[in-house]
Amino acid sequence: MPNSSLIISQYPLTTEYVDRFSEKFNSHPEQIAISNITARGYFDILRFFLGLRADVIYLPVVDEAGRSLLPLLRALCIFARAEKYAVVEPDFSLKSFTRWNGVFGALLMGGDILTGFSTLATDWFRLNRLLGAERVAAGDNRLRRVLYLKTNLWLGVQAGGSVAHTCGVIGGLLRGGYKVDFTSAEMPVALPDDPSLRIQPVSPPRSYVVPREMNHYRHNAKFIHYVRGLQSGLYGFIYQRLSLGNFTGVVLSRSRRLPLVIEYNGSEAWLARNWGHPLTFEKLAQKAEAACLRHAHLIVTVSDVLKDELIARGVEAARIVSYPNGVDPRIFDPDRFSEGEIAAIRKRYGIADQAVVATFVGTFGHWHGAEVLARMLRGIYKTDPDWLAASKLHVLFIGDGVKRPVVETILSDPGLKPYFTLTGLVAQEDTPLYMAASDVLVSPHVPNPDGSPFFGSPTKLFEYLASGRPVIASDLYQIGEIMHGCPSVDDLSGGGNEPLAEQCGILVRPEDQDELTRGLRFLIENPSWRRAAGENARKRVLSRYTWDHHVGAVISSLGNVMAREAAGAAIKPRRRPVRLLFNGLHSKSGGGVTYLRNILPLLAHEKDVEVHLCVHEDQRELLPEGLEGVTVHFLDFKSGFWRLAFWEQIKLPRLARKIGADVTFSPANYGPLMAPNNVILLRN
Repeated sequence: MPNSSLIISQYPLTTEYVDRFSEKFNSHPEQIAISNITARGYFDILRFFLGLRADVIYLPVVDEAGRSLLPLLRALCIFARAEKYAVVEPDFSLKSFTRWNGVFGALLMGGDILTGFSTLATDWFRLNRLLGAERVAAGDNRLRRVLYLKTNLWLGVQAGGSVAHTCGVIGGLLRGGYKVDFTSAEMPVALPDDPSLRIQPVSPPRSYVVPREMNHYRHNAKFIHYVRGLQSGLYGFIYQRLSLGNFTGVVLSRSRRLPLVIEYNGSEAWLARNWGHPLTFEKLAQKAEAACLRHAHLIVTVSDVLKDELIARGVEAARIVSYPNGVDPRIFDPDRFSEGEIAAIRKRYGIADQAVVATFVGTFGHWHGAEVLARMLRGIYKTDPDWLAASKLHVLFIGDGVKRPVVETILSDPGLKPYFTLTGLVAQEDTPLYMAASDVLVSPHVPNPDGSPFFGSPTKLFEYLASGRPVIASDLYQIGEIMHGCPSVDDLSGGGNEPLAEQCGILVRPEDQDELTRGLRFLIENPSWRRAAGENARKRVLSRYTWDHHVGAVISSLGNVMAREAAGAAIKPRRRPVRLLFNGLHSKSGGGVTYLRNILPLLAHEKDVEVHLCVHEDQRELLPEGLEGVTVHFLDFKSGFWRLAFWEQIKLPRLARKIGADVTFSPANYGPLMAPNNVILLRN
């Protein structure tokens, strides 16, 4: 048994947390983040744990919300071999547990999985109803308090674009004079310290189960239950960051007639299919997404590519506002930091004062391109080692994520070690200092794997610009638009000239290692151009791309939408006739036939009703004349009372969904239970 320890978490831990752990326990455990494990499925993860051996395995609870991960992590520890197992509490106290606790955790998860399937079924029928309903007309009550719903279930995520976006939007609302109630299961990271911000924690599900998507629907149920207890009269509007399987904002908007703003950053189903594994409940996820888009009064996107996608999906352009992400320029002001603070960061990682530091910051996602930068460094080392040594280049990789093992493999040559540092995940609030300690910032994003347009608006790009450092960025859709005016590597002169006012960095072709090398080489060899371009970068972001600009565009667009609604403008889908599915299966004799023959011609002449009639093949001769406006659907199954009762429950709901029925009308004392908006006429 090796003398070792492991610390296992769902997502990467920050270097600050790991340092505190090491200082407290005088131990330097190997870190394992389950989200970083390359696996084709759950059985691969089990096999991974079967291979783990250690003296001690630690399970950290970073905050109370993360406690719901413990049953799963304990259950996984059943397969690992260790002398001791311990939970690290938020105060860094230890609580030992045994593998039997893992068994109990697995049993708890089993019970929650069973109830989870009930939740999935309930959501399926609820979403079908929402997709058949029209958006409610919300009133503009002018109240300046916002209910912010952060419905993601990313327990343990400490940094990244989602964290920056949440903090940025909330900060922009607060500076705009709004009060904000932040409602989330996750502890807020780097949120503004402001008396107008109120934290409303929502308890996550008691255990995190597999398949993982089920947790999001269980969380949605808890979220809905929580917000229904809020005093909705306090709020001017609801702001929800769209997340997998969550439609809390839709439910509250409809029940309280509050304007709903949905933040759309791309389809979760698409992301899973292209950058991970297809969702287990993909159709349900698509329904939840479609319901949110249908019922939102305003949809906020961060790129025109996303706006075009929404329009192609049938969303009216008048309900969409597209504005890039932004930055808080005060937080990323490089003048905040002293020369001593910058020198201390460099010294911490053994980086010389004279080194030219080129920095990548990110969560090492599929789209970030960290591996492109790593290959560039390896290429320089192999083709021009003398220049590399003379240039004093040092590449700093800040962050952690699924692509970090790839980067580590690329840079595994021992001769490369003096030229790069992998810091691990840095706390969100510490990132500005690391950028200020850099000379060049790199954004090597890569195209979408399926060839579709890159739809991102990287928050790090705006933070780079605000840090007053030149940026080397991929010329990729919005990134190229934000960097408009910057030269490509082919446009660079031999040096000596000052950059033009619009030049704040260099654009390179995505995934082009040679262009990335040439751009970085130019900035290293032309320090005056580099510094002047950095000054231009900060000027650009201050004039166009702060969170105040972003939030201002949202508030202005919401005001326009509400004004159009108040004026009676048609921002809702064009009203069509009510689609009525008439269940005539029981009208075979006596009063049933009489009712059918009398009521159908009347309904057929109603302009506001589109009538669909469902009958059995053996009822053809019973149909009345004058049904030119009625669409008749014939079912064919063996006749019989019990057969009819059975197939009515199966075929009627299926037909209702197929034709998009608004109402299912059964004039026969009973009818299909699962059809939309059932109306049953009690004749007897």
